[in-house]
Amino acid sequence: MPRNENQTCRDLIEPALQNAGWTWERGVVIGPGRVNLAGESMYDETQQIITDYVLRYAQMPLAILEAKAEGESAADGMQQGSRYANRLGLRYSIATNGTEFILTDNETGNFESLTAAPTPTEILGRLGYQIDWPQWRGAFETPWHEDQVTQKKVRPYQEMAIYRVMCCFGSGKKKILLLMATGTGKTFVVFQLVWKLFRDNALRNQRVLFLTDRNSLKDQAYRAFAALPAGQLRVPESFLADYLIPVPPLQEQKRIIAILSELLLRVDDIREIINDVTNRESALVRSLFSEALAGEL
Repeated sequence: MPRNENQTCRDLIEPALQNAGWTWERGVVIGPGRVNLAGESMYDETQQIITDYVLRYAQMPLAILEAKAEGESAADGMQQGSRYANRLGLRYSIATNGTEFILTDNETGNFESLTAAPTPTEILGRLGYQIDWPQWRGAFETPWHEDQVTQKKVRPYQEMAIYRVMCCFGSGKKKILLLMATGTGKTFVVFQLVWKLFRDNALRNQRVLFLTDRNSLKDQAYRAFAALPAGQLRVPESFLADYLIPVPPLQEQKRIIAILSELLLRVDDIREIINDVTNRESALVRSLFSEALAGEL
């Protein structure tokens, strides 16, 4: 008699994951559910979005796994696994019934059927990372800092941002640009990143220079970094006045300005298109309401 889903997870899937070198979280809530307009709570807890497994290596989330019962097709979990992986910003998802493992690349849409669970090394290789684990494992596995007063925790998208930066560092890249929207906790993200790097002495000189362009951000950063030893709070103007900042040759500067000017013109064109579409949408909504109230629909 084929095993049900729980039995399949216990007897087939989890031993396969362990053999492949994974750790995991099971039954992870990745969405609060539908907005509840009538009830007392904001969300309908019966509609929570829960994934079967988040697969981790060195504490880092690398893939979603959706489990099906032994007698069902592994392909039945592909769509759901891809949807959950996209919500968490993970490129790969796995659907399995314990004997077949279907690995999906959610960036390209390609998938392949495997007879065994893919290893973390395989996933990292597909992502283009070759991490120096003897040097970086300790930093990856260092727990997050948790403030005992605020109890503030790292959110999934913040976790992904931090680990992507660490993967780049661990693969030998020296310069990384991290872009995050306003209000997403950039200072908190950088603090947690530095916390991990400091705990395992991953930085050569154990120093970080954090620059801000206004006092309010400086104060915010100082509070965020309170758990770490702080050095000089301000860079003296005299230092900046005498500091030589390397710039490209004049011709290269002109080329950069020309490219930026062209891009800004495109931005203006796109803004006009967006405004036009927005105005048309508003006019259409008003027209539909008018016709509905007049009984003409």
